[in-house]
Amino acid sequence: MSEQLEKLKEKAEQRSMATGMLKRPIFWSALWFLISLVLWINLSVVGGLIEGFSGERVQLLYGLVIFFGVCTMFSLPIGVIVEILRWLLNKKEK
Repeated sequence: MSEQLEKLKEKAEQRSMATGMLKRPIFWSALWFLISLVLWINLSVVGGLIEGFSGERVQLLYGLVIFFGVCTMFSLPIGVIVEILRWLLNKKEK
């Protein structure tokens, strides 16, 4: 009986979309969301102050603002989608 249980666990891990370190992708995506949100806000403020006082746009800072803005927008929905798919796969196995 325990061998069958072990085989089912192995199969579930192989079919899972987030194996390895990402046992709970919703946690990691929420963490990345908060980190990228803080960085996005801070870099936006710094970029706005630099551009406001000097009149020049720093391209690297502008690129980082866009990068962390995109990470903020897409990190949580991707984690939610992965969790829903994992739930559906586990539901089918039972």
